[in-house]
Amino acid sequence: MLLNTPAQSLTKTRADFRIEEFRKLIKQKGLRIEWQQTIECPCFLKSSSSLNLNLSGVNDINANESGSNPSCAACGGSGFIRHSAQEIKAITTNAGGEQEVGKYGLYRREKIKFTLEPEHLPSYGDRFIMKDSVIIYRDKIEITQAGSCTLNKVPQTRNLNLAAGLTPVNILYIHRSDADGNALADGEVDLADITLNGQVLTFNNPATTPVIGSKISVAYYINPSYVVINHPHSIRDTFVRKNAAEIPSPMPVQVECKMEME
Repeated sequence: MLLNTPAQSLTKTRADFRIEEFRKLIKQKGLRIEWQQTIECPCFLKSSSSLNLNLSGVNDINANESGSNPSCAACGGSGFIRHSAQEIKAITTNAGGEQEVGKYGLYRREKIKFTLEPEHLPSYGDRFIMKDSVIIYRDKIEITQAGSCTLNKVPQTRNLNLAAGLTPVNILYIHRSDADGNALADGEVDLADITLNGQVLTFNNPATTPVIGSKISVAYYINPSYVVINHPHSIRDTFVRKNAAEIPSPMPVQVECKMEME
């Protein structure tokens, strides 16, 4: 049985989505982000020809592949490859998070939503790095060589309008421990005694230089990065009327992302 509904006028009382106006909003008010697309790495590990199981009632099996290769030159064992990095603009909303005190220490959870132009269709696992925004990142580094260490993230410099005038700031605070893991009461490192070159932190004052085997805690600015974890609207398409014809039109894309803190 065919269930045909009545014909309707397609020219009156239309509520077409004006995609070009939304494109202007993204171009004018959107923030710069670096979009890195993601694909699964084709690497895998082959199992041996025999697993040599010796369990009653269980036959030996042969698995042809088992996980990603930890020595893979393309993915480094992560199982995925970042590719086609490009700078785009996106409207950012619902940025927020919380920090929990768990059994094994502090855990920070932050999420954000990005709205992109229809052509910039992201997939799960894609990465977004915000180029014009910063957050405070708290790092803990083990000192393995004399006089310097490498931070886990790339510090970003902000020009702050302070009482002394326009001041560039990247590192906010450093505190050191001794080689036994005890935080020193006078362990604060004067920021005038350090030099920052990329991610490499060099200590210039022997009196406050951390010893090998100790750790330091560092607070500094970074560009936050996020990974796509959810599509609130997996498919977002509509029809608009143009020159008396109904034209299929893709709509702006929205994704929910989780901040990378590792």
